[in-house]
Parts: sequence; C-alpha cells; structure tokens
Amino acid sequence: MSDLGAFESVFRRALRDRFEYQDLSLKTILVISDMDGEEQQTFEDQANRYLQLSLKKGSYELKSLNKLDFAPWPHLKERILEMRPDLIITYRLLWVEDISARKSLGSYIDLLSQDTEIPILVMPHPKLYSMEPLINKPGAVMVATEHDYAAHLQVNYGLKFLQRESSLILIHIEDEDTFEYYMKAVEKIPDIDTEVARNKIHEQLLAGPEQYAQSVIEALQKYRPEVSVETKIHFGHLVSAYREFMVAHPTDLLITHSKDDTQLAMHSIGYSLAVEFRETPILLL
Repeated sequence: MSDLGAFESVFRRALRDRFEYQDLSLKTILVISDMDGEEQQTFEDQANRYLQLSLKKGSYELKSLNKLDFAPWPHLKERILEMRPDLIITYRLLWVEDISARKSLGSYIDLLSQDTEIPILVMPHPKLYSMEPLINKPGAVMVATEHDYAAHLQVNYGLKFLQRESSLILIHIEDEDTFEYYMKAVEKIPDIDTEVARNKIHEQLLAGPEQYAQSVIEALQKYRPEVSVETKIHFGHLVSAYREFMVAHPTDLLITHSKDDTQLAMHSIGYSLAVEFRETPILLL
C-alpha cells in the first residue's frame, strides 16, 4: 500500500470510530407480560415510573400485551410489528413456567431479541425481584462493548436513559483468556519476537476503545456537558470483571449488543451478561 493509501485508510478508520451523537426518539413503548389483572397493572405502572426517571412524561405512548394476548410466536410477532414500538419492555423468563431457572432468559426473550430489530429492555422478573430499589435509588448506566467498540447506538441509548446525577460508564473488557490463546500460537512462530508482539498487541487492543471513549467525552462536552462519563477499559476475565465492577458501581441499566454477526444466536457476551445479572435491567440492542 502506498503512503497515501495507508494515510487514507487510517484517516477513514479514525472518522468511523469517533462517536456520533444522536438524540433518539422513543414515541411508542410496548410492555409485554405473561400476567393479567392487578399483577399486570402493577408491572406496567412500575415500568412507567422507571421510564419517567429519564424520559419526559407525555413524550411517549405506552401500549401493552399481556396473558390474555398470548399466542404462538408467529402470531405474536405479527401483532408486535403491527404496533411498531420503538422499545419493548419485558422481563426475564417471560412465559416460562419454572421461573427459578437461573441460567436461562426464556425462549421468548431469545425470539424477541433475535427475530425483531426492536430494542428490548429486559427487567428482573417481578415475582423474584422488586423494581422499587431501581426506581427509588437509581444508579449508573453502563454501556458494555466487545470487539465492535465504536458503539454509537449503545452510547446514545445510554444517554437517553441516563437519569439526573447518574454517571454514564463506558466499559470494555478484553478477554484475557482469548488473548493468551492467540499468544500461545504466536510464541510457536520463530520469526516473531514474542515479547514485542505481546506488548504491541496488548497495547493496540486497548488503544481503539480508549480513543473511542475519549471521542465520546469530547462530543458530550458539546452536546451534553452536564453528563459525567467514566471509563473502564482493560484486560480481564469477562463475566467476573463485569461482576466486580458492578458490585463497586450500583448500576441502574446495562446496555449491550444481543445479535451475533451470523444472526444464528444471541450475541455471546450479551447473553452471558443478561443471564448473570438477574437483578439488573439490561437493554439488548
């Protein structure tokens, strides 16, 4: 590649990886539950109170589907798409009989996240965890990124749901186990200086997310100067690193990708986080 071509490539990547601010619109919000009567109304009321901590009252229309609207997935999907919501609010283990299943989100959460393009706000199951602590004492909004760290959509949704005096936390954990796996392969190549390769690769894997986080901070100084931004970018064991950080930082909402590149299954880290942190609302994009 010529010097000019190399410069152009670097320049284009730098432009692509700078944060792009957008004030998202949420006009129609659909609440889906497997309850009816008083239970369903209580969940809908609490979901509405949760929304009003960050969204202006009257800025959105709340619709609902409950136990009486239950149908096989193709029919339910058709109804959802007819309603054209900008956001769906539901909870873990929707339409699952055994809600004690710890290592599952339930098939309907999988279908909602994989078979539609609608953001899904997954709340703790209302029969297992109360939403009142989330409403009465909100914490930070955490945006979790993986390899695709230029996460404009996640960050903009984080800003949309950010409550007054809460922090926006940008967290990017490079998987230490994966790094070591590839370094073992590098060490077997005699022509490569292993120590130099280790240091340079380690440095580069963190450089991109750090530069992107800095671009978020710079953009918000212009568009949302009142927002406090924290960053957490390092190597670690994925789920345990998130767990340690969330214990130290009360989190009101965790935002992550939910789609795999092949669209065959829920994105690995998104699924792991959603299953692991059962008491934390998670927005799946």
